[in-house]
Amino acid sequence: MNAPSVVPTEILVFEDQDNSLSTIVDALRAEGHRVDRAVDAAGLRDAFLEAGGHAVLVVAPGVPEAAAVQVTHSLRAVDPALHVVTVGIAEPAEAWPSYGLTRLSSHHPAAPQTLAALRRVLALRS
Repeated sequence: MNAPSVVPTEILVFEDQDNSLSTIVDALRAEGHRVDRAVDAAGLRDAFLEAGGHAVLVVAPGVPEAAAVQVTHSLRAVDPALHVVTVGIAEPAEAWPSYGLTRLSSHHPAAPQTLAALRRVLALRS
């Protein structure tokens, strides 16, 4: 099965210290997407503002959920259309936004199925 056709997208990755999404980041860059990464909330906000925004925020499984929720709300205050994809985070807290959220909760970060699911999300946003 071929990957869906995807227009290059600006993606911001909230990475954990283990760089668990490195395989996905490398694949997305090879497909022509601009992918910025940060390992803390301050770095994430800086990357977002320096780039003039991103279409998608991808949150790695090792990121503390409270920090991910807080930064999501902070970035959404700047760009309400920001779509958020959580990878491997079992159940989102009630504090997660109720819109523009895709949960890939049962996906391992390095699994090919995770990249395929993320490609489908990006294709829907194209």
